[in-house]
Amino acid sequence: MIADVRRAAGTRTLVDLVLQWTWVRRRSAEGDRADLDDGVTLKVSGFTKSIGGTAMAGKATRLRPGWLLVAAGQPPIWEDRSGKHRTELSGPLGLIGDGDRVPAGPKFRRYTLKSAGRSYDLAVPLADVETVRYALSTVPNGEIVA
Repeated sequence: MIADVRRAAGTRTLVDLVLQWTWVRRRSAEGDRADLDDGVTLKVSGFTKSIGGTAMAGKATRLRPGWLLVAAGQPPIWEDRSGKHRTELSGPLGLIGDGDRVPAGPKFRRYTLKSAGRSYDLAVPLADVETVRYALSTVPNGEIVA
């Protein structure tokens, strides 16, 4: 799954923004879906409180940054930003919710990710939501519940 990896369209770095402003490179969700069909693994930036255990900040759980690695026909993998912890999510899968705004990240939307009977919270860039839904729909036993 990790052979050919690139960032998804909504997961941008400063260099990506400069290239977009200069019209050198503009990525799109349609291009992401085509790349998924061609066997490319996409790294989708995200935040979670529950995948891979909870992180506490005093008495409250905090959002932890990480990557959701998605590939067509394969279960997604959550990887924390440090790269030390990975959690493979198994089917049946579902991305549920209306996409509530994340207060600290206005371009991110929060959903509930169902995986093997468990529920996890997941915040992903708005531009990558349809790409994630598409990737989850290609996983065997990956039913998508809206």
